[in-house]
Amino acid sequence: MMKLITVKWASALAAIALLGLSSGAVAQNFEFDVNHTHILYTVSHFGFSNVHGEFVGFEGTVDFDPDNIEAARFDITIDTASVDSGFATRDEHMRGENWFNVAEFPTMHFVTTSVERTGETTARMVGDLTLMGETRSVALDVVLTGTGRHPFRAQQEIFGFLATGMITRSEFGMDYGLPYLGDEISLTIETEIHRTLAE
Repeated sequence: MMKLITVKWASALAAIALLGLSSGAVAQNFEFDVNHTHILYTVSHFGFSNVHGEFVGFEGTVDFDPDNIEAARFDITIDTASVDSGFATRDEHMRGENWFNVAEFPTMHFVTTSVERTGETTARMVGDLTLMGETRSVALDVVLTGTGRHPFRAQQEIFGFLATGMITRSEFGMDYGLPYLGDEISLTIETEIHRTLAE
């Protein structure tokens, strides 16, 4: 896996200009790198420890202009049956009616509603999360972790992001095990998006 170097937004824009994007070079839309995207969660187990897991199935689109990050739009649909906590029996339980009820709600959906730049490498993204038929606003703190050309595919430009946030599961009607099992779910999303630049 390539190692991306943390940069400032200003440095990233300067690099883009050097790559020729500011001079009108044609580029494809960005896409998620599914092999380098992880949608992770953490929930308290009776206050004794935390259970960690991941959703391994998703698809989405990216509308991202490096020169105008406030206009960024991420649209992601997650396969709830793809939940993986490392323990098959627990995962099967989580697919049932007490948790994600995947038979009735096979997906959850997140779409960006606003992005506010908060620093040289940071932004706050707000979006609508629809889970189990309920839609709530969710805020994610986003860090630009790196940008540059792929070392083995020179025409591929990559941006890396780390996003963290919190949701309250009972707000989506998921109240099984309360108050003993955690109501607040920590979210961590690591992703790379990429596009192929014109020669």
